[in-house]
Amino acid sequence: MKKNLFIGLFVMIAICNSAKAQYGYLRVAGGYSWNNFQKTGQVLTFQPGISPDPAYSKIIPLMNTNTSDSNNLYMKPVNNGYATGGTLSLFGGYMINPYFGIEMGLTYLWGSTFTADAKSDDNALLGKGAMLSTRTNSSGLSLMPGFYLRAARPSAKVAPYGRFALSLPVYGQTNHSLVINANSPILGITEAKIDVKTQSTISLGVNGGIGINYTPIPILSVFGEMNAQYLFVRPQVSKLTKYDLTTNGVKTDALAGFTTYSLETEFVDQLTKSSNTEVFGKVHSPGITPDPGVSYVDENKPRQELRQSANFCAIGFSVGVGLNLSKMIFKDPTGNKKKNSTSE
Repeated sequence: MKKNLFIGLFVMIAICNSAKAQYGYLRVAGGYSWNNFQKTGQVLTFQPGISPDPAYSKIIPLMNTNTSDSNNLYMKPVNNGYATGGTLSLFGGYMINPYFGIEMGLTYLWGSTFTADAKSDDNALLGKGAMLSTRTNSSGLSLMPGFYLRAARPSAKVAPYGRFALSLPVYGQTNHSLVINANSPILGITEAKIDVKTQSTISLGVNGGIGINYTPIPILSVFGEMNAQYLFVRPQVSKLTKYDLTTNGVKTDALAGFTTYSLETEFVDQLTKSSNTEVFGKVHSPGITPDPGVSYVDENKPRQELRQSANFCAIGFSVGVGLNLSKMIFKDPTGNKKKNSTSE
């Protein structure tokens, strides 16, 4: 085994040393991606619970529903993925030989906005005919370390290629905006505007693409590709950033009236008795005198919920330009010198 490994390494080094087309490159591409060809995958959102206290909100699939009008009852999920939207990518790489290279990609996603309306008569808190309108979208930056394979002879101007890489989200957030129009007989609430931002934690996926690269002159290339990604992003924490209530005609900012437990949600892979949750009997009652016989949640920490990963799987396309970089290319960036020496 060690002998075979040594021989393999020796062959790779020999190929690299004998290669005539070693060069670095920079590529910039813009494109668009969508969930897939079928309407599968679900978008998640927040929904108020049994109380105006955000601690009782629920995380549910985004749906268009009408359970109020008996002549037009329906429930329709919004099947899509958060990776639907525009993309801008930057790649830097190095061709070890004419056919194989390594690269690092950086992609920014401007996610599309998904909307849904839910009309209900069965919510005792919000009242008859309450309408909940939701808008949600995601944006962020991902690293993509990977490989580049070129399938043509070194001198070919037109070359099919393929690439394969990891997907490593490093920055981004998912936004949820809710507008509730209600006629609550209990609270007198007629409107609520709520914004929630969700940040992710370490996630890992894969992506790849196949395309055609055209090099009209040695220093410049243009390309187009079809690509795909398999990625589910793991949420870390959600924070309520806006909570405006209109009650009996008076608008108030309700954020200041709640504790951290109500305003923030931390997502975990397991809940136990020690978790900051009411699932196993702890009590959420801010502002009261503690009862020695009762176990309370920590109001100064986020409530903890089981993690539900968000769908960032996608297929898409991109087009772009590349800059080929090497001493040989800089000496003859347009290829004219080579043509002249050949004609002579």
